[in-house]
Amino acid sequence: MNTPPFFAVQKQTLNGVSTILAVEYTLDPADLDPTTDLHLYVDTLTVPGQTFSLPGKNIVITARQINCASGAAFDSSGKSYDQPVVPINPPKAASGSASDKGGVDGASGGVASGAIASKGDSAGNITIIASSINGQLSLSAKGGNGQQGQNGQAGGDGLTGDNGNDAIINRVQHDPQHPDGWSVTQATAGGDGGRAGNGGNAGASGNGGDGGLVTVHTMTVLATGQVTVANTGGNPGAASNPGKCGGFGVAGIGGRIAVEHEQGGHFNTKVWELSDDRQGGAQDGTAGTDGKAAAPAVKGKDAATDLSQQPIITKLFIPDLTTVNLVQLTLDYAEVAYLGNNLAQALNYYQWLEQLTSGDSGDAGLNTELAGLNQRCKILQKQIGQGLDYFSNPINYVPIVTLDLYTQMLDGMLSTGGQVESTYNQYTAYLNGQSHEFDGMNDAIANAQTAITNYVQAQKDYYTKINDTGATIIQLTDALVAQHYVLTAADDSFKKAVEAKGQSCSFASFLALLKTILTVGVDVYSAFSDPTARTVSTAVKDFADIGIGIENGNLVTNPVPSKADPASISKIWEQISTGGSDVDDSSKLIAEQNDFDKSLQPYLDMPEAQNYKKQVHDYIGIAQSRNSKLLEYTNDCIQYIALTGLINQKQAEVNRIKAQIAKENVPGLISYRNFLFTQYQDYKRLCLKYLYQENRAYDYWSQQDNPFTISDNSFVGLGIFHNNLKAQIINSINNYSQPSQPLNNIEILLDPTTRPEQFASFQQNGLFNFQITLDESSFLGWSNVLLTNFKIYIQGVTAPAGGNVYVQFLHQGRVVLIDQHGAATNYTHNQVLSVYEYTLQNGQPVTIAGGSLGGDGTGGNQKRIALSPYASFGITLPAKFNPGVDFSKATGIEIHFSGYAVPRLNMKVHG
Repeated sequence: MNTPPFFAVQKQTLNGVSTILAVEYTLDPADLDPTTDLHLYVDTLTVPGQTFSLPGKNIVITARQINCASGAAFDSSGKSYDQPVVPINPPKAASGSASDKGGVDGASGGVASGAIASKGDSAGNITIIASSINGQLSLSAKGGNGQQGQNGQAGGDGLTGDNGNDAIINRVQHDPQHPDGWSVTQATAGGDGGRAGNGGNAGASGNGGDGGLVTVHTMTVLATGQVTVANTGGNPGAASNPGKCGGFGVAGIGGRIAVEHEQGGHFNTKVWELSDDRQGGAQDGTAGTDGKAAAPAVKGKDAATDLSQQPIITKLFIPDLTTVNLVQLTLDYAEVAYLGNNLAQALNYYQWLEQLTSGDSGDAGLNTELAGLNQRCKILQKQIGQGLDYFSNPINYVPIVTLDLYTQMLDGMLSTGGQVESTYNQYTAYLNGQSHEFDGMNDAIANAQTAITNYVQAQKDYYTKINDTGATIIQLTDALVAQHYVLTAADDSFKKAVEAKGQSCSFASFLALLKTILTVGVDVYSAFSDPTARTVSTAVKDFADIGIGIENGNLVTNPVPSKADPASISKIWEQISTGGSDVDDSSKLIAEQNDFDKSLQPYLDMPEAQNYKKQVHDYIGIAQSRNSKLLEYTNDCIQYIALTGLINQKQAEVNRIKAQIAKENVPGLISYRNFLFTQYQDYKRLCLKYLYQENRAYDYWSQQDNPFTISDNSFVGLGIFHNNLKAQIINSINNYSQPSQPLNNIEILLDPTTRPEQFASFQQNGLFNFQITLDESSFLGWSNVLLTNFKIYIQGVTAPAGGNVYVQFLHQGRVVLIDQHGAATNYTHNQVLSVYEYTLQNGQPVTIAGGSLGGDGTGGNQKRIALSPYASFGITLPAKFNPGVDFSKATGIEIHFSGYAVPRLNMKVHG
């Protein structure tokens, strides 16, 4: 049986979060959206051997088990900026445009748009909540490195000052009567040099990003180095350089000056000439300053790491819709494991889910749903611990309803299921197409409300059954007390022989021990003795507040499996007995039937026990029937509690979905999908229950092992299984190679010779209990023995003239069936009360009415399969129905059985 693929893996992206919900899932790189956080809600997650990177995003994983291949890694590290900011172009500011214009100041780094250094991105957080991690896992949540800032621009250079002009000397020629004259333009000074441009300031570098918080909480201890973590802060960007100042302009050179001097001669003439001296007064340009360094960037913060074992996983668990849906989906998988009798896997699921939801109360909203799911997980664990199947019956339980009744009922149910499935298929088509609004959600809500009503009725039925079973326990208690009296009245030689065989164990302790033991088949014993199942117990306090009148003394809170050898039984007995003489009903020893029979045989083979062999068997049969009813009573109480949680959870779920529809009609969301899926599953589970019981009834009736395997759990698949089973039933009925033979008038005689103490008790109170064992001579050589009718005559009883004797006959419901090879199989079913009425004519008994055990097509018993004779029986003569009947001188009880059986191969006797 598999969950449909569309529901097995569910994905959605909403409010910046990509969510994956699945029970078994292998992560794929395509699942990572770099724009969203990733939340994985998976029961068993497989991480391939590669790095799954989601820079700067949060990764949250909730899983029962994470299996990591070599090289598996998650990386939420922030983005780094390892390349510096692109430099300004040109790297140097412009020089002065003229000698009187200084060099341009360099621009500061990190000022212009797009030139600001980036801070390293902070890492996303990584949170893992898991029961266990297998393999090695690397987690990286490092802050990104900051970017190197932009360098400051170098300042522009100042221009050199202009050079001055040389003096200009021109000789002026006059008339000959006068001497020469001079026109002199004096030299000019050089120009001042231009100022240097200042260097630009260094741009700020980016800080490192912060590391991400890494939290890994597991329920199992992590090995050293199994999970490695790197979540340091990012490095700061390297410092940028400030701009250097430009060069200043040098003063210009002054022009050569004109100098006058006298020449000798007749006229002492003055002459102007250029000198090597130059005009002074120019200055160099002023020097600039270098730019300032930026404040240093800082390293990102290192993040905390928490790798620890958390026995209470709810310290990290945040209740949300997706977790609710994961629990519901995982429960579906656990159901498959449980149905397949894979109890260890089912327990792993239930224990994890219980831990996951254990911190939630049932106050309101999601907490109510989670509290209900938590209670359901607890109950299912307790069922396994009590040796019960998924449908809360003992694992060897068989319904004794006729196969015909199942056939008629399931034909109609599977037809209705097909209609439910069509709504489910329409929704699947809608989700695949997303072409129109899906308006079937309101129908689903109505179906869910009907399911809740059915659960309420089922709880009422359990209440009735609890009361009925309590009455049965009282009846069996009385029978056990009576039979205990029978054995305590045995002669001293028998008692002393038992005590000697039991190494000084008192006879009272011997009987108390037999009263405590419940024998079961191999499969059931395996369920009780599973190492994980043994840790499960039912606390009486769980029943304190359910509001019904539970008799706590009837609750089996400590079923203890034990090997059936004397040493093992003695060891357990010492642990649970009070003072070595008795054990409260809260504790029961669970032993495998065949081993117990072998262990008991030495006691019954003693010569002193020959007169009491049958009485011991009778006592054991009553005790074990009573113990079975105590377990059944406990289970019914458990189921009553389970339904309380289920009803609360379902109602809260319906309320949530209704509110969600009113607010946002987005039926593609995970919560909508799972709501519709659980409604679909609820009805299918009901059909599955009856199919399972039909198959169990067939196993019992035909004594053929027909595995309950359904490859396709659609209603079509369930219908195929049902039709195949019907065909097998028809083939079995028509199989004449080993046909069933009628058994008529098989007589069982209970007489005072072999049971003197029981008859003494019967003559006083009209109660007689006995066990038919596998060595009963009346049925030797037969297999598949099933009884349909009986007659009971009480020898020595007298009745008033015209009066009748009214006998109640109880089949306690713990049985064995023998196949054709002589192999014994244990079953349990409900107690059956049948009535037989006869009168006496001339001292001879004449049947009036009754005597049907089932399987005979008469009266109310036509709905019941015939019963195995290998069981514990009770006979009562109720005084109120037998006025005037005197059974104080009863001399024997004569029982005549009718039914059918199959001859054993070679008529082999199995004792």
